[in-house]
Amino acid sequence: MYGFRVPFKAGAYDYQYHLSETWLLDEKSVFVIAQVLGYTISKFIGIKVVSELAPDRRAVAILALIGFSQMALIGFGATSRPWNIFFIFLNGLPLGMVFGLVLGFLEGRQTTELLAAGLCASVESTVSTGTSIARHRLASAGCNPAIDLKPPSAMVSP
Repeated sequence: MYGFRVPFKAGAYDYQYHLSETWLLDEKSVFVIAQVLGYTISKFIGIKVVSELAPDRRAVAILALIGFSQMALIGFGATSRPWNIFFIFLNGLPLGMVFGLVLGFLEGRQTTELLAAGLCASVESTVSTGTSIARHRLASAGCNPAIDLKPPSAMVSP
């Protein structure tokens, strides 16, 4: 589930946004900021949504949120700047609630803390794996992500 938040980080971007004459932000930083804003808003929405969601609807909600995140990544790859920033923001919105929904399955057990620690460790390994897979996909498309600048659509394939 958390592999859906990092594939864009594998790309090489050379565009910079000029906030003023002295302030510049590179494109990847803008993407990360937009995605974190989506997570943050999602956490506040999740306080109400996750707490009121019936336990028998958690699995469907997780799948729906991950599906929405995937659609946002496809939108990111299909659009050019500056609209791709909006799609990265949309990608972050559902992912902020997924962790709370998954923890709902673990709550109330004698080993909740141990299971939650394992979940956190798996999140970190998934982030690294997702980035590696995205870099491999870029390389197999004939792009060296460290050198070439390809449009974001090269990161999403059918």
